[in-house]
Amino acid sequence: MSDELSAVRAQRMDEPASTFGLEGDNYDWREALHAEEEQGRKCSKHTKFLALGPEKKPSDPFTWADVSSVIASSEGQHDERDWLAVGELDDGRFFFLQAGCDYTGWG
Repeated sequence: MSDELSAVRAQRMDEPASTFGLEGDNYDWREALHAEEEQGRKCSKHTKFLALGPEKKPSDPFTWADVSSVIASSEGQHDERDWLAVGELDDGRFFFLQAGCDYTGWG
């Protein structure tokens, strides 16, 4: 992987909100995507759906580093609305992200 691509992927991971124009805080968007990956989280729900793509399964994991664009999003609110996003991944698949947590936060 080139140094330039590595830098872009690192920015996607560190600052998804500013990188993709997502409304809200980088912390909440990062946590929304990673909520299911760690044990002991206090999230009330977390769901990711992926559209099928060439040689990939819908359940293949992804991170913000794999996201090439966000088509639409809606910022959530703890104990109220879920964080929602739909977009395209670098490999051509599309994703839908829905995540929510209670007032104590993501973990």
